[in-house]
Formats: sequence, C-alpha cells, structure tokens
Amino acid sequence: SLPSSPFYGAHYTFEELKELVYDAEAIEATMTFLNEYGVVGDVSPNGDFVTFVASVSVIEDMFQTTLHAFYSEERSVEIRRAESFVFPSALMGFVKAHSGLIDFPMYKRNSMIHAFDGGDGNVTPQLIFSTYRMPNETDSSPKADQALFESLGQSYSPSDLKDFQNHFNIPVQGVARVIGPNNPSSCADNPNSCAEANLDVQYMMGVSQGAPTTFWSIAGNGDIFLEFAQAVAKDPNAPQVYSISYGGPENLNIHSTMIAFNDEVCKMR
Repeated sequence: SLPSSPFYGAHYTFEELKELVYDAEAIEATMTFLNEYGVVGDVSPNGDFVTFVASVSVIEDMFQTTLHAFYSEERSVEIRRAESFVFPSALMGFVKAHSGLIDFPMYKRNSMIHAFDGGDGNVTPQLIFSTYRMPNETDSSPKADQALFESLGQSYSPSDLKDFQNHFNIPVQGVARVIGPNNPSSCADNPNSCAEANLDVQYMMGVSQGAPTTFWSIAGNGDIFLEFAQAVAKDPNAPQVYSISYGGPENLNIHSTMIAFNDEVCKMR
C-alpha cells in the first residue's frame, strides 16, 4: 500500500487469492457433515464460508442443544438462539468460526442529531482537503471504486446527498449500487434513522469525488461484521476500498468470529 513501493497496487486477483487459501479438505468435511442431516450447504466462491438453512429440530440435533425464541419489540424481529451447544467432533480442525447459534445481533438506539451553536465547529469537505493537504478534484479512474458498510437499520437519502453536493460545490453524483436494505423515506420520518449512513455517504463521496460508490447494507440479524465479510467474499468484483464506521464491544463478540472477520479484511483488495 506504500506508493513508493515497486509492488504498489500489485494486488492478488480473486482467483490468485482463492488458490492461496482454499481448503478443499475442510469444505469436504463440512459438506459431508451437513449431508448426513439432509442439509444442503452453500459454499462461498472463495471457499471461506459455508452457510446453510435447516429446521430448528435438525440444528438442535446437530449441535446437541435447545434453541429458544427471542423477540425484540423495538425491532419487531424474532430470532432463535441457544444458551450453549456441543461442537461436532466431525468438524474439529476444519471449522475456525461459527455464527448464528449463541451470538445476538448488535443493536443500538439511533444516534441523536444536535445542531451546532455556530459555524466555527463545522467540518466541511474543504476543511478536510486543507487539513490533510488533499487536492479537491474529481477522480475519473474507473478502478477507484469504493463501498460503505452500513447496518443497524440505517439508510441514506439520495436527495440529501444531492443537497450536500450542491451546498459544498461538489460534482453531483449518485450512489452507483445499493446492496441490501435502504429506506430513504425513513430519513424524512425520523432523521436519526439516517444520521450515520448519510454522514458516511456524503463525506466519502465528497472526499473521493467521482469514484463509483456502493452502499452495502447488512440487515443485522446476526454478527453484522461477519455477515458483511461473507457477502464481500461472494463477490469476485467487490469494491477495492471500504469505509466501516461501526464497532462493537469485544466482550460481547465471539473470539473466533472476530478472528475470522480480521482474516477476511486482510483479503479485501
């Protein structure tokens, strides 16, 4: 990543990276285990993840556990989770991380928007340019693609983005691709439901002007970070640059899933 390096920008291709880390033995062991229970697994294109859908009774049998129903009144969502489980011996040494059994979705109340008392405290794109000595110019390179990770019910407003660009004399450009849920009408109903996502979209596109931008939203019914890594791993033409302005308390996350997420981030271009 150092511009002065002779290897600057010489990233592995999707296929080269897959060849480097693909574990055929682990995939075969996992698929064999699932087949014994009549379950069909879905292997991600890079071979890093196997996902599956099964009935409550089958999952309870697989992991020698009991799944309980939990309901969130604020989010109107019901999920099934266990207090504990027994990891299958057939998968020992092959599976490094798991999700969806004992981990709960992260949830935070919407951030409150507070107005500034005056204009001196505002952070504008122009201030960012001058502070970091960045040129205020449009990047026309088609390879300079980027994506924003969003979750927890946050949406962005295309009309707010246009207003932001016009206000700060930035070339008007829309988001090129939206993946996952996005409800722009919620911004008018409750601005706090768009505070995080609007900020992310407007300032990333305000700084890297002209770069094709993807709004990548994760519904958030599980480990949102691992779900995002899984989604990116399935896309052989995924964006090269990502903005992730979310975080979670480590003591509430499973260690193996955090390690798995870190590994996947290292593989992102």
